[in-house]
Amino acid sequence: MNSEVEATEKVINAMAYYKRHALHRLKLQAEAVLKLPIEDRRLVIPEIPNQARLIKEYAQVNQKLIDLIIRCGVGMLGDDSAIKAAYEITQLRPPSEHFMTKTKSTLKQIVRDWTKE
Repeated sequence: MNSEVEATEKVINAMAYYKRHALHRLKLQAEAVLKLPIEDRRLVIPEIPNQARLIKEYAQVNQKLIDLIIRCGVGMLGDDSAIKAAYEITQLRPPSEHFMTKTKSTLKQIVRDWTKE
């Protein structure tokens, strides 16, 4: 496997893993709240169910957009492209923080660009 395909596969994997990553972070935050003293928990718990629901919804919508971006990239660049080869070999696994940060930055940039239009 050449280095371009390998690097592209890491990006695709991070993008495909976005929703799982978001839900895992949500779970970790919920566990952290449960470790708070009872007085502190009473302050934050009333807001958590609604916020958790919104985070899950947004993660789902974002993942749909990411999946569309990946499919468009694979379809547009043809069978000989690195993205096509990388897409075919991707096996979903937790990505490095570097690639997950790039995925989140890409989503933020898309939102900024679309907001301007």
